[in-house]
Amino acid sequence: MLSYTILAVTAADATTYMEARGKAAWPADADDRTEALRRGQDYIAREYNERWAEEWENDDAPELVQFAIYEAALAEAVTPGLLSPTVKAIDAKILTKAPEVEWTPVGGLSGVSSLKPRLMHIEALLRPVLTATGTVLVRA
Repeated sequence: MLSYTILAVTAADATTYMEARGKAAWPADADDRTEALRRGQDYIAREYNERWAEEWENDDAPELVQFAIYEAALAEAVTPGLLSPTVKAIDAKILTKAPEVEWTPVGGLSGVSSLKPRLMHIEALLRPVLTATGTVLVRA
């Protein structure tokens, strides 16, 4: 399981990952990198910790999970708070009718799940270790 207090990855490894992929938005400042990694790991832990099929120690996180942490950290570095938005119920509305305009929700999401950010590249990255029911399978 990913820890909420101890990073499973290093800033140096994250920088190597970002440089190999030409991701220039990765912060130059070491403190900014660490903060982004912390928020990125918090997001991955929050969204996936209850879905791992096998348990593993934080410092032995599978490579794909580490990559997902890096990607989440980059998203947070570019837009701090993106992965932990604050929403008010009053803002959770959609236009359903207007003269000649009608909106319909797409994708079957409703309630809180429709308000949460979804990073499709992270979901795609983790797809090889997900079962059809969404449980994460971790292979050694």
